[in-house]
Amino acid sequence: MDALERELKEHSRWRLKPEFANFRAYDELLKNEFLAPAEHQIRMARAVQGIVAFATAGTPYYASLFKRLGLTCRHIETPEDLAKLPTLTKHDLLEYSSQMAAPRLPPGEQLYGGTKSSGTTGRPVSVLHTFKSSAMFGLLRQRTARWHGLHPMEARIDVRPRLDLQATREGLQIGDGGYSVASQWNHLGLHFHTGPEYGIAVSTPMERQVELLQQLRPAYATTFPGVFEEWLLANSGQKPVDSLKAIVGIGSQLTPSLRARLEQYYGCPVHMSYGLNEIGKVATRCAAGRYHVNSELCLVQITRGDGSACAPGEVGHILVTGLNNVAQPLIRYDTGDLAEAMDGPCPCGRTLPVFGDIAGRYRSYADLPSGSRERVRAIRNAIERQAPEDLRFLRRYQLHQDLQNRFTLRLRIVSPIPGAFRQEMLRAWEPVMGSPPSPLAITEVDEIAAAPSGKLIDFLSDFHTDWSLALRPGAPAPAPSDA
Repeated sequence: MDALERELKEHSRWRLKPEFANFRAYDELLKNEFLAPAEHQIRMARAVQGIVAFATAGTPYYASLFKRLGLTCRHIETPEDLAKLPTLTKHDLLEYSSQMAAPRLPPGEQLYGGTKSSGTTGRPVSVLHTFKSSAMFGLLRQRTARWHGLHPMEARIDVRPRLDLQATREGLQIGDGGYSVASQWNHLGLHFHTGPEYGIAVSTPMERQVELLQQLRPAYATTFPGVFEEWLLANSGQKPVDSLKAIVGIGSQLTPSLRARLEQYYGCPVHMSYGLNEIGKVATRCAAGRYHVNSELCLVQITRGDGSACAPGEVGHILVTGLNNVAQPLIRYDTGDLAEAMDGPCPCGRTLPVFGDIAGRYRSYADLPSGSRERVRAIRNAIERQAPEDLRFLRRYQLHQDLQNRFTLRLRIVSPIPGAFRQEMLRAWEPVMGSPPSPLAITEVDEIAAAPSGKLIDFLSDFHTDWSLALRPGAPAPAPSDA
C-alpha cells in the first residue's frame, strides 16, 4: 500500500455529518499532501505574493516598512525574496500591533476575533483573525489526527488549563478534581461523527488525574509532554491506564530522550505537532520524524541569526509567514524556536515542505549567563535517563537560576530523596559546573507552580524579568490578564 492509499484509508474513517456531506475542504487538504513539489512551489509563490501585496497596501506597518526599505510588493515574487525584509519579532508585534492590523478587510472577509500567545517566555502577544483564518485552526486538526492514526469514534481526553477545555454538558467549567464530558471531540465534532471527549484541568493533582484516566479509560490523551512524564511518576513508574493507544503532546518541546522514555513505558506512539496561537497549526510530525508544514496556512523558513537561509542539516531560527490572515498579517515572524533545516523527499511519501526536530527555544537563553543552556540540558538528561520506578519519590522538578548564577534543583516529593538520585544529579552537574565553579543545590519544596498557560516549567531563571519572577516560591500567581 503506497502513501496515498494509506491516507485514503485513514480518511475513510472520518464520516461527515449529513449537513456537511458536500463539504470538500478535507478532501482538498488530503490532495494537497501529495502534489508534485513544483506545484507546491508555484502555489507558495502565489500565496506569498498575495499576502505581501495586501499587507503593503492594507496595513500602515508594512506600508511604512516597504517605503523605508525602498521596496514595493513587486520586489517579493518568491519565498526566497522575503529575505529582503527584516524578521518580525515578538517585541515588534507588541509595539506595533495596532499598525499591523488592517483598517479594512477585502470583500468576503470578516473579522472573527483574536488569539493570544501563552506568554511562557515573556509578555503574551495578541493577533486578530478573520473567520477564514480562524476556520483553519479546526480544519487542520483533522489532518493532524488522521496522520496520527486516531480513530474518530474512540474516546479521547484533553488535559489543559481549565479555561481551554470544552464546557461540561451543563455549560459550566470544571473544577480541579472533576472532569468534563462532551459527546463529541472539540472542533472536529462540528463536521464529523466522533466519540466522546473528556477534559481534565491540568492543575488537578497528578494522582487524581491518574485516577480519572483509570476511571474513564480513553484511547487517546492530549496534553503537555511533561504531564505524560508526571503520570508515570504518580503511578509508580507504570503506564497510567492500559486503554491508551496513542498520546499527543502539545504546547512545548518534546526532547528525543523524553520521547524515547514515553514510548518505552507507554508502549504506544507519541505524536507531536507544532503550532502558534498567533498563526495556527503550523506543522505536523510524520512517522518518519519530519515536521510537514501546513502550506495552506503558512510558510516556514529556517534561518541563521543574520536572516539567511540555513543549509539542510543546520539548526536555525523558525520564521513563519501567515498566508491567509488578512486581519493582521505576520511576515517572517520569529517564533523564538530553533529547528533543523531539511530538504528532499520524505520517506513518509508526503510532499508538503518539511523541517526537522525542534531543538528548543533560543529566546529562553539569549539573556542568560554563558553555560546556562548546557547546565539545564545536563539536568534534564540526567533525570530523563532515570527509570520511572526509580523516581517514585518524585512528583515534579524544576531547576532554578538566581541572579548570582547559582542553581537549585527543586523537587516536590512524596517520600525521601534516594541517595543514588542525589549522586547521579551531582555527577551530571560536575562537567558543566564551570569556572569559577557553580555548585548545584538540591532542595525539597511544597509546590512548583506551572506557568500561567498551564505548561510545566522545568527551568526558571531570575534573569528573565517577565511572568517567571511571579513564580518564585511564596509569590502570588499572576492575574489571568497578565498571563
